[in-house]
Amino acid sequence: YDQLRLTAALPMSAVLVHWYGTRDAVLVGVVVFSLLLLAGASLMQVYLRHMQRAQQRVMESEATLHRAMDSIAAGFLQLDDAMHVVHWNQRYAEMFPWQLTVLVRGCLWRDVLVSAGGSGGDAALHSEVIQLRRMLDAWQEGDESGNELATASGLTLQLSQRRTPDGGRVITCEDITAIRLASAEIETLAFYDPLTGLPNRRLLLDRLGQATHLAQRAGWLGALIFVDLNKFKVLNDTQGHEMGDLLLQEVGQRLRASIRASDTVARLGGDEFVIMLCDLPGDMDEAGKLTKKIAEKMLRRLADPYVLGSYVHRSSASLGVTLFGDTPVEVGELLKQADIAMYQIKTQQGTGVCFFEPHMQEVLSVRAQLEADLRYGIAHDQFVLHYQPQFMADGSIDGIEALVRWEHPEQGMVPPGQFIAVAEDSELIVQIGQWVLRTACQQLARWQNHPRLAGIHMAVNVSAHSINDLYFIQRVADALRDSGLPPRLLELEITEDMAVDFSPQ
Repeated sequence: YDQLRLTAALPMSAVLVHWYGTRDAVLVGVVVFSLLLLAGASLMQVYLRHMQRAQQRVMESEATLHRAMDSIAAGFLQLDDAMHVVHWNQRYAEMFPWQLTVLVRGCLWRDVLVSAGGSGGDAALHSEVIQLRRMLDAWQEGDESGNELATASGLTLQLSQRRTPDGGRVITCEDITAIRLASAEIETLAFYDPLTGLPNRRLLLDRLGQATHLAQRAGWLGALIFVDLNKFKVLNDTQGHEMGDLLLQEVGQRLRASIRASDTVARLGGDEFVIMLCDLPGDMDEAGKLTKKIAEKMLRRLADPYVLGSYVHRSSASLGVTLFGDTPVEVGELLKQADIAMYQIKTQQGTGVCFFEPHMQEVLSVRAQLEADLRYGIAHDQFVLHYQPQFMADGSIDGIEALVRWEHPEQGMVPPGQFIAVAEDSELIVQIGQWVLRTACQQLARWQNHPRLAGIHMAVNVSAHSINDLYFIQRVADALRDSGLPPRLLELEITEDMAVDFSPQ
């Protein structure tokens, strides 16, 4: 039917029921995706914060490590497996300031050394760079040992290197300058005299031992000169030890200026010096003449005035000489021979040069035995006093002089001329003088009861060593007090020779 129209209708809910299902599914998906997105964003934020904190910790750890490396005393340089510079600390930069202009991270360390070594004309710096290059070459060839390096700035460094797990290297530089200086100081104290800077006995004996062997192999002779200053103790006692030290230093300089560089001047102690001359002619006569000429030259130098501050001092010396090299002799015996020869001049109270002769040792042995007998005699009261009266023209006694004598148990009465000099040299005269003083005062006190001797004076000889004793005045006072002798009755006499010992030099 052409004009027929049919209309059909459905409820909207029925029409949209599928759409509603699709909508709800889409909404659920969107919600779930949004939740997942939010969860992912939260996790990402947590992860980023964790990574940021981890990175911060790493940076803080690196900063702490760098501060720690900068604070350590040793220098530190890190290289990678291709010898590129990775890191260095502040101490390394202080040890090698010349590297700072070319030292950058990532550069080859050898290029740093090449660049630094090619600049400037400093010989010390050039030597330092050469040493570093040799160490680098040795390390690359497998030598793992440490090396000492003397830097241009005056440091002494101990360089060592070790491998890192990634194949690189860590080079450490330890400053051992103080250790080397301490070692040098210890060696100086062990082998050199601290006052004069000359070799001491220990170093002299070592050099003398080498010289004696070399002389026999090479066929030359040597000489040992023992030098002792005369009246040095007087200078110390009258002007002070500071003046004595100045004199010793000046003497050392003069002796050193009198010999060759191959010879040795040593100070044994006190005012004793020893000169060792080497490479003298092989003929004994020629060697002796040359040695005597050198020794006399030393005597003249030592006799020149010494200007010690504001004080001008004159001195002299006694020199003993012995030659060596013709026959094997112990170094201690050589030193003893030179000492014996010097003693011959010393006992004569003179200045000069004396060569050792075998008979001198016999004389010295006799003198040593006499000194031992003197000590025994002092301990066992073997000394007696003789009293020599001094008469006036009318026959009256003007005074008495006390004279000491020695009653030796085997040799009988020994006159003063045979033992006083030995007592003076060994300073036993001080003990003898004390005994003489006490005995004389006691005897003179007893004589005050004798009608003819009452009020008489007694003269007692006093040695220079006794007067120089710090307790001399106290000992005189004690002797007078203990004996009850009036001080006006005691006269102390010194000889002209003893007075000279105290005169200005």
